Amino acid sequence: MPYYKKPAFWLITAATMICLTVFILFSRNLKVDSSNPAASADDKKHSASFSAAIVEADEHSLLVEPVEGSAELSSSDRISIPIEYMPKSHTPKVGDIISIQYNGEIMESYPAQLGEIYDVRLVEADSGRPRYHAN
Repeated sequence: MPYYKKPAFWLITAATMICLTVFILFSRNLKVDSSNPAASADDKKHSASFSAAIVEADEHSLLVEPVEGSAELSSSDRISIPIEYMPKSHTPKVGDIISIQYNGEIMESYPAQLGEIYDVRLVEADSGRPRYHAN
């Protein structure tokens, strides 16, 4: 008849420490951000932002044109933004002005794409009036 031998105290202690370590490691990175869960507060401190007008919108992306005077115009006149970053409370329309916060990286493609997007917000909904650009 086999006898049950109680595990040594050090074995129970080691197993408990391993379980606690694994728990702590997995629970540390539970950062929640409404627009981009992967963006840390430190990333956002060193970010860039600009305003742009939506020139095309479909179910997957927005094609935007940076407003006049924007530094992003020196990189590209059109930038593609995935629609997933747009707030769910607003359906984007051509002519809307949005503000985009990103990591400052613009990919060399046409239309250009941004490296990492932290936030997209509606600045001004299109009122239906024609927009005139100063030349």
